[in-house]
Amino acid sequence: MDMNMIVVIEPVVEGGYRAMLPGWPDITAQAATEAAAFDRVRQMLQARLAQAKVVPLALETAPKTHPWLRLLGIFQDDPFAEEMQEEIAAYRREVEHTMNEVEHTMNMIVVIEPVAEGGYRAMLPGWPDITAQAATEAAAFDRVRQMLQARLAQAKVVPLALETAPKTHPWLRLAGIFQDNPLVDEVEAEIAAYRHEVDTAEDPQS
Repeated sequence: MDMNMIVVIEPVVEGGYRAMLPGWPDITAQAATEAAAFDRVRQMLQARLAQAKVVPLALETAPKTHPWLRLLGIFQDDPFAEEMQEEIAAYRREVEHTMNEVEHTMNMIVVIEPVAEGGYRAMLPGWPDITAQAATEAAAFDRVRQMLQARLAQAKVVPLALETAPKTHPWLRLAGIFQDNPLVDEVEAEIAAYRHEVDTAEDPQS
């Protein structure tokens, strides 16, 4: 089963880079380069999961009841009720979906690993307070599921889409530095001639 995660890599004051895996506080690494820090985190995760079992968890949360439902029926004898209902229905059709109309399915993973004293420990990455230990894998998994359901019973699940700003190409900072150089036209002509020579050598028929 593929596990799609993200690794956060950030520069550190003393130099180099730190890589971290959100939801796994004990998996973090520091190295001289971004690639080295990333690779260390990948190796740490692979080692951690080598003795564990990754089990998918699909949890359905009940939709919240809209507070306006308590007003249901108060316009029953109102002569304008039908017109109001048509307007409300038209508005609802314009809205793609609302929190009270859609059931949310949370697809998570539960990591189950054996413990030295016997039995199994199940954990939900990113939820450090949701962990359970039991004699069997199934029992540990079920306890985690129950703990999560109890935790979400009084909560609201809201989707979050986060866009990260694209990295600026490092060469862009050099744009324009030769703008007032009198040799720019000559250099560009030589570059164009060299490119034409290379293209011709690669494709003799042109």
